[in-house]
Amino acid sequence: MVEVKKFRSKNVAIVDVEAVNVLDVDDDKEIRVKMSGSDGANQVGVDNDGEQTVKISGSDGVSQVIVDAVSSALVDIDFEHHEVHEGDAFVCRGFTDIASVATFDILFVVPDSAKLSHFVFNLINEIEIEYLIYRDTEVSDNGTPLLCINRNHNSLTTAGTGSFHTPTVTAVGDLIFNHRFGSGRSIGGNVRSLEENVLKRNSNYLFRIINRINGTANLFNYIFSWYEHVSVS
Repeated sequence: MVEVKKFRSKNVAIVDVEAVNVLDVDDDKEIRVKMSGSDGANQVGVDNDGEQTVKISGSDGVSQVIVDAVSSALVDIDFEHHEVHEGDAFVCRGFTDIASVATFDILFVVPDSAKLSHFVFNLINEIEIEYLIYRDTEVSDNGTPLLCINRNHNSLTTAGTGSFHTPTVTAVGDLIFNHRFGSGRSIGGNVRSLEENVLKRNSNYLFRIINRINGTANLFNYIFSWYEHVSVS
């Protein structure tokens, strides 16, 4: 049913689906739009009492979203930041010297879980180096766990995705990334993934780092950061 009502000298169309969507103005002059199911949940209201807040309420209570007083823009945080607050974001940081023309392997073991790992990384080398990333790697031993922490230091949640170095690799899998940085013994480089990758469930990822300089160790720094979230689909 569509009903037209007069509101502040203007005609406003009201779409009423099974009498659960209502537009009204209450006694406190709050403009309130209710979008709810038969259980009365998921109500959205706009509060015009001068505090400039948007109230989003469900059956379990009310949350407030703040609106900036100068620009009227919503004050919010991005989803990754939210996941840090939720205790579902993790980071591994470290460094190692990779010997002359040697290889250093890092393995991520992704579980067969409803939670997906949303992944970014930053790799920094002192001198010339090659990076390779493989998916569906096979190993006979995962290796030594990396030092990884929850980015919310108040949370006791541990990562579902495992992280290790020096695994025993039996088959590297499918190559999905290959890059070479630096120039000889004088120039290093940095490779950073700003584009989030969602890791494949129930699979292994191998980061293989190769020092391409003969006779000199290569200082390698790494940051791996991800959050784990249940997919909505």
